[in-house]
Amino acid sequence: MKNDNELSILTTKLNSYLTSKSKPVTEAIARIERTGSLLDDYVKPVKELTFARSLVGGDVRMNFNYNDVESGTMIERTTSLGLHEHAVSQIGDKFGVPPAYLRNLTFGTNWEKNLATTIMQEHASNIARERVLIRSVEGEVRGVLSDKYRRLNSMEIFMAFLLGAQQIGSVLVDAHSGETKGFLEVINPNIVEFDTQLNGRNYACIGARIRNSDFGDGALEVYLFALMVKCMNGLVGQTMLKEFHLGGRIPENIQISEDTYKKDTAAKAALVGDVMKQLAAPDVTNGLITRIQGAAAVEVNLVKEVEKLPKLGLTLGEAENVGRVLMENNPDNGLQGSASLWKLVNGLTAVARESKPERKRELEQIAGEMLVR
Repeated sequence: MKNDNELSILTTKLNSYLTSKSKPVTEAIARIERTGSLLDDYVKPVKELTFARSLVGGDVRMNFNYNDVESGTMIERTTSLGLHEHAVSQIGDKFGVPPAYLRNLTFGTNWEKNLATTIMQEHASNIARERVLIRSVEGEVRGVLSDKYRRLNSMEIFMAFLLGAQQIGSVLVDAHSGETKGFLEVINPNIVEFDTQLNGRNYACIGARIRNSDFGDGALEVYLFALMVKCMNGLVGQTMLKEFHLGGRIPENIQISEDTYKKDTAAKAALVGDVMKQLAAPDVTNGLITRIQGAAAVEVNLVKEVEKLPKLGLTLGEAENVGRVLMENNPDNGLQGSASLWKLVNGLTAVARESKPERKRELEQIAGEMLVR
């Protein structure tokens, strides 16, 4: 029998949560749009790249010449760009240098920065790789990619996601704009109630999450997403779309490929719109709920399971926090009933809820993968 009073309380709680998220979500979407509008692309032979430390500040920078097509004159200009950690990792991959090591040098002490500069310059001058796509925002290189990287307009794709959500009655619940990737989450605000074998009655809103990076920090992906309303823990379900950014080789004059850029974006936006229509199908919602109910029927030793969490991608500190949350057994964290796989997942998503935005989403994805044993 439905508990109408509890459902009413949770509906009020959900509406309050959505209201509280309104401003941060709007700001995140504005940042995603702004990043796209400020993005500059260059296709350059690796041998034409030089690396040196700046006279002011001493940071490691990438330098190269380019033809200023936008001026309408094809004047050759020189640019000097700072390096984002993600771009340094990509440079390490391309040069055969351990990315973490190169990052530590690039942003380390003076002698380490000098060494990083030497390593990158020597590799750029001698490796066989011909060309790379350099993507920068406001004077900082955020991506050093293959010249076969398929450029997509994230904002246009995200708008297709939101339009598709609107057409099936879903609403935007959260968003995050990182320096190298962005996320949006939508839910159907109608709360779904369901019972479990070991963990009582649960309440969820089902929706979807989209992720994309303009800088090679992951594929274009759409996942099933659930928001557990009692605790506001998020959980990622099955992958509904995964598209890698690979296409034809970008021409030397990157302006020539603008038509391809627009067509590729339109095609991916249409694909995302088609995927969103699937969310309206009852079997999609029921499939995720069935997985949760299955996890809530699996008894586990929580202490032993927490010890295994670092093997799944958690840090030791995060695993310890999951253990602490489980010991507290607070219903506000979605914890109720007996020790089960679902209870373990809720302990992890409770820790995720309090983590930094990108790490939060990584942990929610790990939690979703744990549903299947």
